[in-house]
Amino acid sequence: NAWRAAWRGAGLEGEKAGEMDAVLHQSRVADDQRQRRFMRDASGLPDGAFVWHEGQACLVHRGRLHPYRTAGYDAPYELPEGLVEVMTPKPTVAVLLAGFRPALHPSASGAVAEG
Repeated sequence: NAWRAAWRGAGLEGEKAGEMDAVLHQSRVADDQRQRRFMRDASGLPDGAFVWHEGQACLVHRGRLHPYRTAGYDAPYELPEGLVEVMTPKPTVAVLLAGFRPALHPSASGAVAEG
């Protein structure tokens, strides 16, 4: 499948779902059970990654940030310059950079979510 192909393309270890899940779990949950996050230059983030910016989770898509809402995404705004706090696990960012394209909610196209 496309995820597995991008996983291999990113040079990540493990071919089976359980092996991939173990890698992902290790990269997303710290020993104290908190979410692992990391800093990265915003300009190098792929579409589909999530960042924590100005107190909210935002989707990176088409060079813009789309604030997450339960009903979809709010109106997008420009990516900030410099470092941002990335919520998406590092292996997932690698898979996105290797070409995997996730399905996105229609509101990610720029329309404001209702609700």
